[in-house]
Amino acid sequence: MCMHKSGIVVRRDETSIDVYFLKGEDSHSKIRDAHKISDSGALGRYQTPVEFKPVRGIKKLEQYDFIFDAGKPDWWKDEFEEEAKRVLFRASQDDLAGDFTGSLNLRSLTSLPANSKLSAGGYLNLSSLTSLPANAKLSAGASLYLRSLTSLPANAKLSAGGDLYLSSLTSLPADAKLSAGGYLNLRSVPAEQVDAWKKQQKV
Repeated sequence: MCMHKSGIVVRRDETSIDVYFLKGEDSHSKIRDAHKISDSGALGRYQTPVEFKPVRGIKKLEQYDFIFDAGKPDWWKDEFEEEAKRVLFRASQDDLAGDFTGSLNLRSLTSLPANSKLSAGGYLNLSSLTSLPANAKLSAGASLYLRSLTSLPANAKLSAGGDLYLSSLTSLPADAKLSAGGYLNLRSVPAEQVDAWKKQQKV
Protein backbone atom coordinates (compact mmCIF):
# COMPACT_ATOMS: atom_id res chain seq x y z
CA MET A 1 0.00 0.00 0.00
CA CYS A 2 1.37 3.40 -0.96
CA MET A 3 1.72 6.14 1.59
CA HIS A 4 0.30 9.65 1.57
CA LYS A 5 1.64 11.49 -0.39
CA SER A 6 2.92 9.58 -3.47
CA GLY A 7 4.41 11.05 -6.60
CA ILE A 8 6.40 10.36 -9.74
CA VAL A 9 9.45 12.56 -10.33
CA VAL A 10 10.59 12.94 -13.92
CA ARG A 11 13.89 14.58 -14.84
CA ARG A 12 13.17 17.30 -17.40
CA ASP A 13 16.85 18.06 -18.00
CA GLU A 14 20.08 17.99 -16.01
CA THR A 15 19.00 20.83 -13.74
CA SER A 16 15.23 20.49 -13.39
CA ILE A 17 12.45 18.03 -12.60
CA ASP A 18 8.68 17.70 -12.84
CA VAL A 19 6.70 16.19 -9.97
CA TYR A 20 3.43 14.42 -10.78
CA PHE A 21 0.69 13.39 -8.35
CA LEU A 22 -3.08 12.99 -8.15
CA LYS A 23 -5.40 14.48 -5.56
CA GLY A 24 -6.71 11.71 -3.37
CA GLU A 25 -4.72 8.98 -5.11
CA ASP A 26 -1.48 7.45 -3.86
CA SER A 27 -1.10 4.63 -6.40
CA HIS A 28 2.03 5.13 -8.49
CA SER A 29 0.57 3.18 -11.39
CA LYS A 30 -2.55 5.38 -11.45
CA ILE A 31 -0.41 8.52 -11.31
CA ARG A 32 1.63 7.22 -14.26
CA ASP A 33 -1.51 6.35 -16.22
CA ALA A 34 -3.18 9.71 -15.58
CA HIS A 35 -0.11 11.68 -16.65
CA LYS A 36 0.93 9.21 -19.39
CA ILE A 37 4.33 8.56 -17.82
CA SER A 38 6.06 5.49 -19.22
CA ASP A 39 8.28 3.48 -16.89
CA SER A 40 10.15 1.94 -19.82
CA GLY A 41 12.34 3.23 -22.62
CA ALA A 42 14.20 6.56 -22.49
CA LEU A 43 11.64 8.29 -20.28
CA GLY A 44 11.56 5.37 -17.87
CA ARG A 45 15.28 5.80 -17.28
CA TYR A 46 14.69 9.31 -15.90
CA GLN A 47 11.66 8.86 -13.67
CA THR A 48 11.29 7.52 -10.16
CA PRO A 49 8.40 6.82 -7.75
CA VAL A 50 8.63 8.63 -4.42
CA GLU A 51 6.73 8.82 -1.13
CA PHE A 52 6.29 11.87 1.07
CA LYS A 53 4.81 10.70 4.32
CA PRO A 54 3.92 12.57 7.52
CA VAL A 55 5.67 11.07 10.55
CA ARG A 56 6.21 13.74 13.20
CA GLY A 57 3.19 15.91 12.34
CA ILE A 58 1.20 17.22 9.38
CA LYS A 59 1.57 21.02 9.36
CA LYS A 60 5.29 21.54 8.62
CA LEU A 61 7.45 20.29 5.76
CA GLU A 62 10.18 19.07 8.12
CA GLN A 63 7.67 16.74 9.82
CA TYR A 64 7.54 14.60 6.66
CA ASP A 65 9.96 11.95 5.37
CA PHE A 66 10.93 11.81 1.69
CA ILE A 67 11.50 8.28 0.42
CA PHE A 68 12.58 6.75 -2.90
CA ASP A 69 10.12 3.93 -3.46
CA ALA A 70 12.48 2.03 -5.79
CA GLY A 71 15.83 3.29 -4.51
CA LYS A 72 17.64 6.53 -5.29
CA PRO A 73 18.35 6.72 -9.06
CA ASP A 74 21.87 7.44 -10.31
CA TRP A 75 20.71 10.59 -12.15
CA TRP A 76 19.33 12.18 -8.98
CA LYS A 77 20.88 15.44 -7.71
CA ASP A 78 20.56 16.65 -4.13
CA GLU A 79 18.90 19.92 -5.21
CA PHE A 80 16.04 17.96 -6.79
CA GLU A 81 14.90 16.79 -3.36
CA GLU A 82 13.97 20.23 -2.03
CA GLU A 83 11.86 20.95 -5.11
CA ALA A 84 10.10 17.57 -4.90
CA LYS A 85 9.43 18.08 -1.18
CA ARG A 86 7.90 21.54 -1.74
CA VAL A 87 5.56 20.29 -4.47
CA LEU A 88 4.42 17.24 -2.50
CA PHE A 89 4.01 19.23 0.71
CA ARG A 90 1.65 21.67 -1.03
CA ALA A 91 -0.27 18.72 -2.47
CA SER A 92 -0.46 17.09 0.97
CA GLN A 93 -1.75 20.26 2.62
CA ASP A 94 -4.41 20.54 -0.09
CA ASP A 95 -5.53 16.96 0.64
CA LEU A 96 -5.65 17.56 4.40
CA ALA A 97 -7.65 20.78 4.17
CA GLY A 98 -11.40 20.62 4.75
CA ASP A 99 -13.51 17.61 3.89
CA PHE A 100 -11.43 15.31 1.71
CA THR A 101 -13.42 12.94 -0.51
CA GLY A 102 -10.75 10.25 -0.92
CA SER A 103 -8.93 7.99 1.52
CA LEU A 104 -6.01 9.13 3.69
CA ASN A 105 -3.23 6.68 4.50
CA LEU A 106 -1.41 8.35 7.39
CA ARG A 107 -0.31 5.17 9.14
CA SER A 108 3.26 6.41 9.82
CA LEU A 109 2.06 9.54 11.61
CA THR A 110 3.02 9.50 15.29
CA SER A 111 1.40 12.74 16.53
CA LEU A 112 -1.28 15.29 15.71
CA PRO A 113 -1.38 18.98 16.67
CA ALA A 114 -3.89 20.32 19.18
CA ASN A 115 -7.49 20.66 18.00
CA SER A 116 -6.83 18.52 14.93
CA LYS A 117 -9.69 17.93 12.53
CA LEU A 118 -9.26 15.31 9.83
CA SER A 119 -11.98 14.12 7.52
CA ALA A 120 -11.84 11.59 4.70
CA GLY A 121 -14.64 10.43 2.46
CA GLY A 122 -12.98 7.00 2.23
CA TYR A 123 -10.89 5.32 4.92
CA LEU A 124 -8.64 7.18 7.35
CA ASN A 125 -5.62 5.21 8.57
CA LEU A 126 -3.88 6.57 11.69
CA SER A 127 -2.68 3.22 13.00
CA SER A 128 0.58 4.48 14.56
CA LEU A 129 -0.99 7.11 16.80
CA THR A 130 -0.85 6.13 20.47
CA SER A 131 -2.60 9.29 21.70
CA LEU A 132 -4.82 12.09 20.46
CA PRO A 133 -4.76 15.78 21.39
CA ALA A 134 -7.70 17.29 23.24
CA ASN A 135 -10.65 18.23 21.06
CA ALA A 136 -9.50 16.01 18.19
CA LYS A 137 -12.20 15.37 15.60
CA LEU A 138 -11.66 12.51 13.18
CA SER A 139 -14.16 11.22 10.66
CA ALA A 140 -14.12 8.72 7.82
CA GLY A 141 -16.79 7.78 5.33
CA ALA A 142 -15.41 4.24 5.41
CA SER A 143 -13.25 2.70 8.16
CA LEU A 144 -11.23 4.64 10.73
CA TYR A 145 -8.06 2.86 11.90
CA LEU A 146 -6.70 3.84 15.33
CA ARG A 147 -5.31 0.45 16.31
CA SER A 148 -2.46 1.77 18.53
CA LEU A 149 -4.49 4.36 20.43
CA THR A 150 -4.43 3.58 24.16
CA SER A 151 -6.55 6.42 25.57
CA LEU A 152 -9.06 9.07 24.56
CA PRO A 153 -8.67 12.77 25.46
CA ALA A 154 -11.42 15.09 26.61
CA ASN A 155 -13.90 16.07 23.94
CA ALA A 156 -12.52 13.75 21.27
CA LYS A 157 -15.03 12.88 18.54
CA LEU A 158 -14.49 9.82 16.35
CA SER A 159 -16.83 8.86 13.56
CA ALA A 160 -16.67 6.14 10.91
CA GLY A 161 -19.20 5.22 8.27
CA GLY A 162 -17.64 1.77 8.31
CA ASP A 163 -15.63 0.05 11.05
CA LEU A 164 -13.92 1.93 13.88
CA TYR A 165 -10.79 0.14 15.12
CA LEU A 166 -9.78 1.01 18.69
CA SER A 167 -8.35 -2.39 19.56
CA SER A 168 -5.57 -1.08 21.88
CA LEU A 169 -7.79 1.30 23.84
CA THR A 170 -7.67 0.26 27.50
CA SER A 171 -10.18 2.71 28.99
CA LEU A 172 -13.34 4.32 27.73
CA PRO A 173 -14.85 7.43 29.30
CA ALA A 174 -18.60 7.15 29.68
CA ASP A 175 -19.06 10.37 27.70
CA ALA A 176 -16.77 9.35 24.81
CA LYS A 177 -18.23 10.38 21.45
CA LEU A 178 -17.79 7.38 19.14
CA SER A 179 -19.83 6.51 16.11
CA ALA A 180 -19.44 3.56 13.74
CA GLY A 181 -21.69 2.45 10.92
CA GLY A 182 -20.02 -0.96 11.02
CA TYR A 183 -18.02 -2.80 13.68
CA LEU A 184 -16.73 -0.92 16.75
CA ASN A 185 -13.59 -2.69 17.99
CA LEU A 186 -13.10 -2.07 21.73
CA ARG A 187 -11.66 -5.47 22.60
CA SER A 188 -9.11 -4.20 25.18
CA VAL A 189 -11.59 -2.08 27.15
CA PRO A 190 -13.05 -3.73 30.28
CA ALA A 191 -16.59 -4.96 29.66
CA GLU A 192 -18.03 -2.90 32.50
CA GLN A 193 -16.70 0.32 30.92
CA VAL A 194 -18.15 -0.63 27.55
CA ASP A 195 -21.51 -1.34 29.21
CA ALA A 196 -21.42 2.00 31.05
CA TRP A 197 -20.60 3.79 27.81
CA LYS A 198 -23.43 2.06 25.96
CA LYS A 199 -25.85 2.98 28.72
CA GLN A 200 -24.71 6.62 28.66
CA GLN A 201 -24.95 6.76 24.88
CA LYS A 202 -28.12 4.66 24.77
CA VAL A 203 -26.44 2.32 22.28
